[in-house]
Amino acid sequence: MALAMTLGMALPAAVSTRAAQAAAPTSATVDHPPVDRVTSFDNGPRSGRLVALTFDADMTPGMLALLRRGAVQSWYNREVIDVLRAERVPATLFLTGLWASTYPDDARALAADPLFEIGSHTFDHAAFRTPCYGLAAASDHGWELDEAQRVIQAVTGTSPTLVRFPGDCYGQDDVYLARQKGLKVISGDVRAGDAFNPSATAVANRVISQTMPGSIVVMHLHGAPYAPKTATALRQIIPALRQQGFEFATVGRLLGLLPAVDQAAAVQVFREAESSLIPFSSAIGPLAALKRHPGALVRSRPGFWLRLLRLPYVLWIPGT
Repeated sequence: MALAMTLGMALPAAVSTRAAQAAAPTSATVDHPPVDRVTSFDNGPRSGRLVALTFDADMTPGMLALLRRGAVQSWYNREVIDVLRAERVPATLFLTGLWASTYPDDARALAADPLFEIGSHTFDHAAFRTPCYGLAAASDHGWELDEAQRVIQAVTGTSPTLVRFPGDCYGQDDVYLARQKGLKVISGDVRAGDAFNPSATAVANRVISQTMPGSIVVMHLHGAPYAPKTATALRQIIPALRQQGFEFATVGRLLGLLPAVDQAAAVQVFREAESSLIPFSSAIGPLAALKRHPGALVRSRPGFWLRLLRLPYVLWIPGT
């Protein structure tokens, strides 16, 4: 969907015949053809060279039960994050609240990394419209959004402003509901097809061939057995898209929702700051003041200590 749809305006009259024929009524299951009469971001501006890689961290009650029984080893494909970090590729991660609560340390680390933008994927990946790839129907749409916000904020300290509905199955009323809660609905125009796909080459070829300026690419973070080859495909996708002249960005930057930053410089600052982390017990500074005002910056020339919320550390930031 064009960027102009973001404010809930009517679709432009000039749409392709194929797109118009593919348009789905709002009463039907939505799997997002290019024009579907549902207000969301399917892509960013086509005039530049920015593209956004996005990853959904699915978690249903059934998936959690499999994990607890030991039927699966993990629902976190850390290799995806390793590839993104090694290649310095920013990405937007849509976390279900259930995933964040299952992997709280990892969720916090991802939210703290300036490479990544955190979005909501609702609480437990229930479908807002059915049928939707066999997903259970959400019984309370508002609760799904609210509980995801509550859990993700409690775990990471970050309150998402973006949401992707499970399966991309939803209607106009759901868009209005999300907007009332301060959330922008994010879809995508490139489906990587990494779900249940054993071929990394097939996934990579699909993304490489379909990506264009402004594309939002939809992939998954939960790994095998539901998305087994995402990381392997990424190792082909990233260099190929760079060779085509594309630059990677978070969804926020792609859509102009956040100021553009020098991503390489931001990552370097983070790595340098990360090396300066010290435990409270070893810190030399105004710790009594920190304990009295845990959310504040406590200055101590020639620099200051920064209390990292929800982590047992203070960060020394040298003065100039």
